[in-house]
Amino acid sequence: MSGRTAIIAGNGPSLAQIAPGRLTADDTVFRCNSFFLEDRFHVGTRADIVYIGGDRAAPFIADTLRDACSQYQLGAWTTARPRIERFVPSRLSLPFQPMCYRDAETEAFVTEQRARYDALPTGGTLCLLLADALGFDQLLVAGIDLYSGGPQRYAFQPGPRMRRLMGGDFGTRGWDLGDHHPDLDRRILEWLVARPHLTVRRVSDSSPIADLMDLAPPRDGPPVDQPPKDPIADWTTSSAEVTAIAALRTARIWQKRLTARLLGRR
Repeated sequence: MSGRTAIIAGNGPSLAQIAPGRLTADDTVFRCNSFFLEDRFHVGTRADIVYIGGDRAAPFIADTLRDACSQYQLGAWTTARPRIERFVPSRLSLPFQPMCYRDAETEAFVTEQRARYDALPTGGTLCLLLADALGFDQLLVAGIDLYSGGPQRYAFQPGPRMRRLMGGDFGTRGWDLGDHHPDLDRRILEWLVARPHLTVRRVSDSSPIADLMDLAPPRDGPPVDQPPKDPIADWTTSSAEVTAIAALRTARIWQKRLTARLLGRR
């Protein structure tokens, strides 16, 4: 992939504010999780590699991706979570691209930082690492806002089933600190920007990570395909499945609260 450009698209609000001429239809496209809820094709109709993360959300993301094939040209999928790697193939018939690193130095750095912050990088950052590993030397960052892009968490509005399963504030809250840490992602982004073989640039003027990387210049090339989009308002799932998982989620929250209270009395 030397000499090739990849678009790494997260779902932050700046995804809807891409500067003109920064993307072309020749670029390889990485997408993350519930990108299909976008109200228009921000980076086109192709999703060459899709990252699926979050054990609780993954079944619904996989099922909705299967239904979204009528709108998107899907290539392959990837994940950094072994449990997801095991069960998604039964729900989604796409080739699997294993997560990997470009070299031992990068792997050692990420492993060290993960241990330091006791967290996993977000999907967008993991896609940057994968694109680097696959040999792309030009990376364009879209919609990776590190949950600091304003009052809205995403460039889309989470649907009612998504909010019920993930929390009523899912569309507005910041970091899920049980899984991620803002400093971990920033350290990895700084590392990638500093790599001599790699060029990493953002495509939005208003990006919250403007302090980490330069704005990409306009380029010539075929325009990104952005036809009218049929809305996908929520995850594909049954009411019974939502009710069961929501009840399990509530039980786990109360279990954690009770455990913390009992430990506090000791």
